[in-house]
Amino acid sequence: MKNFLVRCSLVGIVLIAIAVIVVAIRNLGIGAKEAWATIAASLAVIVSVLSSWSTRSLLELQEHEREPYVYPSIDVESRYGLMQLRIKNYGGGPAFGVKLSWKKPLLDSKGEPKNFGKYDVEGRIPILLQKESLSILVDGNIQFYGAYKDCNYSGTIEFKDAAGRRKKYPFVVSAEMYRATLSYTDEAPKTHHQLQHIPDEIEKLTSAVSSLRDSLKEIGRRESSD
Repeated sequence: MKNFLVRCSLVGIVLIAIAVIVVAIRNLGIGAKEAWATIAASLAVIVSVLSSWSTRSLLELQEHEREPYVYPSIDVESRYGLMQLRIKNYGGGPAFGVKLSWKKPLLDSKGEPKNFGKYDVEGRIPILLQKESLSILVDGNIQFYGAYKDCNYSGTIEFKDAAGRRKKYPFVVSAEMYRATLSYTDEAPKTHHQLQHIPDEIEKLTSAVSSLRDSLKEIGRRESSD
């Protein structure tokens, strides 16, 4: 609203300056020195307004870049075989008290709702810094798609910026496009998932070798006794 009023004021000044030029030419004549002095002064005012308009536009652009812009998404690529609900602040400033309100709740295959702010009284994320993202587990991909045929969701997101101004707008998220497509563009997630099992397998192998060593020692003691 403030920016709109400023722009209206600048436009008004330009119109007044143009009106002054027209009146000066009409009353004094195009050849009068006083008319040209008035025209020069009015043109200077117009140039000054145009410069102010450009500066104001730049300031508004910088201000817009510093505003937070938070949006949720469904993520099936980051974790192997798992579906996550992710929310990210794509803007240039922090968002406070972020809350998602769903028209249709996002449920896992057991019917349990999934949302951020589980441990907050109002169900809000206290703060989400610029370019920061958070995620929570929704379900396994197979289980989720096996339980639900319609995976389109919508609602509203609300939060406050650093100045305390309240922001609220609708959002739409969907997992439907991943149902019949490749979840991964390469094998890296699966490889990382399998690598996580290596320490457990090594521990099992170590235990088996230790048990075999103890058994061999026991057999050796029995043979020595005989």
